[in-house]
Amino acid sequence: MDRQEGKIAAIQLLRAVAAGVVAVHHTAFAYADHIGAGLGLGRGNGQAGQVAVALFFVVSGYIMVVSSRRLFAAPSASRVFWTRRCIRILPPYWLATGLLVAVLLFLGREVDGPMLASSLALLPTMSPDFAGRPEFLLWPGWTLFYEMIFYLLFGLGLRWGRGAAIGTAATGIAGLVVVGAVITMQSGFTVAVTRPVLLIFLVGLGLAALRERGRSLAPALRWAALTLGVMAMVAIPAPASVSAMGFHYAIWAGLPAALFAVAVLGGPLHVPYAAYVNRLGDASYALYLLHVPLAMLAISLFPLRLGAWPFLIFTVILAYAASMAAFRYVERPLTRWLNARIIGDLHRDRLLQESGV
Repeated sequence: MDRQEGKIAAIQLLRAVAAGVVAVHHTAFAYADHIGAGLGLGRGNGQAGQVAVALFFVVSGYIMVVSSRRLFAAPSASRVFWTRRCIRILPPYWLATGLLVAVLLFLGREVDGPMLASSLALLPTMSPDFAGRPEFLLWPGWTLFYEMIFYLLFGLGLRWGRGAAIGTAATGIAGLVVVGAVITMQSGFTVAVTRPVLLIFLVGLGLAALRERGRSLAPALRWAALTLGVMAMVAIPAPASVSAMGFHYAIWAGLPAALFAVAVLGGPLHVPYAAYVNRLGDASYALYLLHVPLAMLAISLFPLRLGAWPFLIFTVILAYAASMAAFRYVERPLTRWLNARIIGDLHRDRLLQESGV
């Protein structure tokens, strides 16, 4: 796997682009477009943001295979994998949700206690507007619910090797989607967990399996995938309900994302300015989580008489700066400390058990 500046720059590129598209799209159309005359742009159907989210799912499927090499067929593989993923995903999400709560209270708004509790636990609940997509206080967090479901399934097969991990995840996802298609679910959790959006993870698994075998696609095929991805965004009509996360959604958002991922990850790719791309990729998760509370605070404090475009530019710059600082001074140190403390304890316990102590 090609590395630049110590990281897989192609993965970092996709993460940076996906997080940037989501952050700019939300800041523009959930906030900036409501200032005065707005941005003067058509909102469209939000496909770019949804394709970016789907790209996160593809990348997640891909990178779990690549990053789990040392865990495949290891005795404590599942437990270590699940612990690492929880450490990586949950503390930053909880901190970002806490920031959102602080912003809401600062602005004199009420915080729904039950919604906050279900959000922190990543447990979807029914509401009058619920259609399938989980609804959380920090609304971009709905994707983390699907990430955790994918991690659960992928981790189940790690103990028996790479093929078993991929097969378990693929079988589990397919089974959940089939069950959701034939049985009418009654609870928010069971509706959400059986949505076809989960199928998008399979693209990343397949790509990673291809590359891990030392194979790659011809450059012509990758250019064709890039072209078809753009065409798919233009040609595929939007689903009747984006929040239902159905099969139409999986094609509308997932197919372009899959094609873009094939173009970037299907073979060797030299990424210019890899050091800068890696920094943006590192900060992508923080940007994804923090842009909502920061935009909410900014629209309450920014001199709105300056207009929508200055607000958008200011808020995006603020979000990027805060995200890079958050990654460097909070997310990375916290993740390392928790991994050293918790994963270290797991290894120590395993050694004690094996020694009979």
